[in-house]
Amino acid sequence: MPVLHLLEAKECGVLIIATATWSYVGTFVQHLGFEPPGRIIFDSERKTHKVCGLQSSIYASLVEPFRKHLRTFGRRALWEALYVSLKNATAGHGSSWQQGGTFLLEHETLRDVKCSLAWREEYPGDWKPIHEILKEGLGIEAPPVSFPERLDYVIQARKTAENE
Repeated sequence: MPVLHLLEAKECGVLIIATATWSYVGTFVQHLGFEPPGRIIFDSERKTHKVCGLQSSIYASLVEPFRKHLRTFGRRALWEALYVSLKNATAGHGSSWQQGGTFLLEHETLRDVKCSLAWREEYPGDWKPIHEILKEGLGIEAPPVSFPERLDYVIQARKTAENE
């Protein structure tokens, strides 16, 4: 990731909460085409998502991404979303309707944790730009990431990994 070294300089880490099974996530990571940017922990009961106030919605998951991002990503994103959704629709893949978020947690000890920044997705793809999160939450100046370029990179990395 182009900003991972900036996080490391601030002694920050990335924690990914997965709702899928270990087996599914292992296969996903294997076919991702690049290393995940941090540690992955598992919460198949979605307790973390509930505590963080993240919504779970069929409408938000199926309709909103196309309404909001068709102009951004174009028709190829529709086909990629359909491909990934059908390929991933297997037992153990977690909830397709669960929205995620980005949270900045600060602590001196594990008993003294405070959330200094929270971004809750309203639909898949409702990401706050990472350079804004880094600036607001950590005072890090980072280059903007183009979502269409990032999508191209992820698709190419996945296809390369699948062909190996």
